Amino acid sequence: MKDGTLVALLAVFTKPECLKDLNFSEQVLGCLAMITLRSPSNSISIINGGNNTIDTVIQCMNYHMISHLSSANEGSTTVRFQASPAGMLRQGCLFFRNIAARCPAEKVEILKSTNIETVLKQVGECSGQEECAVKQ
Repeated sequence: MKDGTLVALLAVFTKPECLKDLNFSEQVLGCLAMITLRSPSNSISIINGGNNTIDTVIQCMNYHMISHLSSANEGSTTVRFQASPAGMLRQGCLFFRNIAARCPAEKVEILKSTNIETVLKQVGECSGQEECAVKQ
């Protein structure tokens, strides 16, 4: 995207106060998922953009998955969703799916250099369940 939209979106998204807002995060991840849907060049721009976008998305997914959970019992690792981050997590998963589909060579590097595989497994384990075990 040569008009600067992607740069502006990422600049706002990486601010801590924006990253912690569930609705805002869902909308931004939805935009990123759409931007990467059929455009390898946009995916490459995100990967090479220098804004640590991949790490920021992972951080966002982790933050909302864990912060919107509360312990069902004190000291237990079984948790119950207080507010559902399901839409935001879905958009994050779509974002990574689109990048993996459009940039197979970069997919391997992303898997090696981040903990996205662990995050995606946790999302899968918790999706559609009222209770799940989250490994922190």
